[in-house]
Amino acid sequence: MAARVSKESLEHESIADSGHSLFFYGTLLHPAVLKRVLGHEGTGLRHQPALLDGYTRHHVRDNTYPAVLPWDEAKELFIGMSEPLLEERNVRGSLVTGFSKLDVDLLDIFEGDEYERRLVSVNPLADSQPLSVAAADAGVLFDPISNPWETASVKAHTYVWVKPAKSTLDPAIWSYDTFVRDNLHQWIGSDASRESYTEVDRRRDANNQSIVSGAGQSEATEIAKIVQKLDIVDKRDEAQPPEVLSKDSGDRKEKYQFGHAMLPHFCLEKGY
Repeated sequence: MAARVSKESLEHESIADSGHSLFFYGTLLHPAVLKRVLGHEGTGLRHQPALLDGYTRHHVRDNTYPAVLPWDEAKELFIGMSEPLLEERNVRGSLVTGFSKLDVDLLDIFEGDEYERRLVSVNPLADSQPLSVAAADAGVLFDPISNPWETASVKAHTYVWVKPAKSTLDPAIWSYDTFVRDNLHQWIGSDASRESYTEVDRRRDANNQSIVSGAGQSEATEIAKIVQKLDIVDKRDEAQPPEVLSKDSGDRKEKYQFGHAMLPHFCLEKGY
């Protein structure tokens, strides 16, 4: 099942007129994983490092991908433990802009019903670049941040965990570098075989078939209109055949007409 979508996220999506913006913080940080989900090379997409403040990123138990939670919800994971420092209660990720509606639908399916797509504010940390120049092994650069709050925040969609945190997440902060080193092979290449990809591919194939079917129906409709017009013209000609010449045959004149009325004057095969 696809990720749920918050009301605010839906409203923002409906007014977007230049593509949709999403903030990624886990497996989709890697451009190869993102392109696998989208089914294209990401032409027209741009990405830049960004920071999501007031959230923390955790391991999903028994899985290699992470989840984010607002700190007010995540702090229950640290009961009886030392809490992260205030400056650690943020998530470094990638802001990617220029997505189509179909792209977002595919991402919703990929994330699944463990998440809800919500509208958040993130702070870009550098200028954007085409996704095509993203580092193949990193996706975003994790350079030290001097003052991330110098840039104005922007709105973007991101996927927030909605399952009970205490029973599904570990307090440990998820590391992108560790993911790339130890687990990326499960998501790309010959080793990658995931149910989430299967659902995404099924949705994409259904969309492609719908486009082809729609085009076929459109062509059939146009052909039917042309045939109908020809039939009307043909019937009009039969009802009022134009006189084109006359032949004097003594006491009477034979009128010659174009169309089927000319049949008696020609030797044609049966079935004409």
